[in-house]
Amino acid sequence: MIFEPQRHKEPTMLPLRSFFTREDGAPKSTEIIDQVQRCRRLYNAIQHPRGQPNRNTCWTEIEKAFLADYEFSSVSKLRTMPALRQFVGYVLSRLEDAFAHPGPLQDGIWCEALVFSFERAQQDAEFWIKLLRTTLCNRPLGYESVQFILSSPEYAVPGADCENELSGLYRDFVLDNLRKRYPKANAVLQQRLADARVARWRMLHWHKRNMSTDGEPIALSSYRPEGFWPQPPALPAGAKEVLCPYCADAIPVAICEPERWKAHVLYDFHPYICMHEECNADAAFASTEDWNYHMCCHAWEDEEEACPLCKMDLPPGSARHLTEHLEEEIMSIQPHSHCPGKED
Repeated sequence: MIFEPQRHKEPTMLPLRSFFTREDGAPKSTEIIDQVQRCRRLYNAIQHPRGQPNRNTCWTEIEKAFLADYEFSSVSKLRTMPALRQFVGYVLSRLEDAFAHPGPLQDGIWCEALVFSFERAQQDAEFWIKLLRTTLCNRPLGYESVQFILSSPEYAVPGADCENELSGLYRDFVLDNLRKRYPKANAVLQQRLADARVARWRMLHWHKRNMSTDGEPIALSSYRPEGFWPQPPALPAGAKEVLCPYCADAIPVAICEPERWKAHVLYDFHPYICMHEECNADAAFASTEDWNYHMCCHAWEDEEEACPLCKMDLPPGSARHLTEHLEEEIMSIQPHSHCPGKED
């Protein structure tokens, strides 16, 4: 077997989220952080009945997870799951309402009549806090469901006339190229890679439509001097943050350093997709360690020592050969303006 077991805990994939709507617009990471900071101020100002401690102490744990350094924060992990980020924004708005409920102390006088409604508000806050903990703290996040991205009109890519949707044409183009590059690969894997590419292509277009500075769209470079690997954005003089052109997050400029940038865009694309025929495109990972662990959990035929895509014979422990295929297929994706056969 070309995949070598490692001692590592496998991330849990999140299920499809159907909360995504455009009625209020999907919140950006900076807006989520603003919500958390407002909740923190309200939480610190809560007046509790005499002799009763704060019942929602778990909030401080969530607060720290959101306001940690960008690379380690909960909000940064939401950039690949816009629907879940919208859901989190909704939960935080409800939590903000609960924290803002008037306390029993009015004009310096304790009002017993307000204690009941105050307690109800704190119970509501406890519910929303538990929901946030379950959503964010108890299981790792991953990439948005491929089928959700492919089927949701939110991610549609209109053509130049803004009438014809381009995803079908683009998928045909991608699948045709995959069949030419990997003619011996199982059709299931060819289809899976095509779906994964189109999903990330649609996600990139969605980010491109929704990110702007003073109304101006952020440009995505059409030229990658180091091959297919996504390049960092240009850094304005004196800037502390810059918009990532691939996830639309405001990131510290230090993340644009080579190794940190590589880790950042690997998370943006989740290129390491399971290549077992009985799995699916949602088994996608941002690190080779997580991917390798997942692959080892499948039952492989003992004689299967060939690359699932190009069918080259490989010795044991040659998983890097396959990850290079996946990086080239997924990390090279770029949005384009009109022609499905040309990524610019």
